[in-house]
Amino acid sequence: MSKGITVNPEEFVRLDELLGEGAYGQVYRGIRISDDEEVAVKIIPIDGNDSGLKREIDFMLGCKSPYVVQLYECYFTQHEAWLVMEYCGGGSSSD
Repeated sequence: MSKGITVNPEEFVRLDELLGEGAYGQVYRGIRISDDEEVAVKIIPIDGNDSGLKREIDFMLGCKSPYVVQLYECYFTQHEAWLVMEYCGGGSSSD
């Protein structure tokens, strides 16, 4: 996995506001501590079989396009994956 790191994600990202919840987890507006950049943080519960999620994360980390929301980094805890992404203030694509 290219940038997955098992750490305490709260050392790197501060969660500010819950933006939404869905079948796969919650999305928060937050601040990346290293540069005070506003980011979106998707928190996904994981179980023992997270190989599909890891493949998707690797794919997303490789996507470099102005038309795709950028995944900056991903942090893993024992039970969650925290995906730190570009914040798009316009809301959900389903809105």
